[in-house]
Amino acid sequence: MAELKRPTPLIPLTLDRVRHVRLDAWALWTAEQELRLMYGKTANVLDLFQQETLGMTEVLLLLWAALRHEDAALTLEQVGHLVDFGNFSEAREAVQEAFMVHVRARMEAQAAASPLVTTASPELLTGPASGQEDGSTSG
Repeated sequence: MAELKRPTPLIPLTLDRVRHVRLDAWALWTAEQELRLMYGKTANVLDLFQQETLGMTEVLLLLWAALRHEDAALTLEQVGHLVDFGNFSEAREAVQEAFMVHVRARMEAQAAASPLVTTASPELLTGPASGQEDGSTSG
């Protein structure tokens, strides 16, 4: 069987060893389901990234879901023991970077699909090349 192409990049993170954070759709869905159970209400994991900072609960849960592609038996408790105050910032940044990969890819795809961005002349972006700012012509 041919190996599946992995469209979601891996973000390296050193915990007990180098692990790779990948927030693909399955990881996001898994995290959302677990948050729903923890909060006792509907949770939208995408809304978490709109917050100023992710809290400990959200980081650990997202990290757990994003590491399970390497080790399906990994538990949330095990992830909790791998993260402490010494590496929490790195763990949070890895989760945020894994999410931003998707945001940047979407922005690039939208820019590529936009005729204004792909066909705009430099003059439209910087003004007339002749140095005349009012658009009038002489002579």
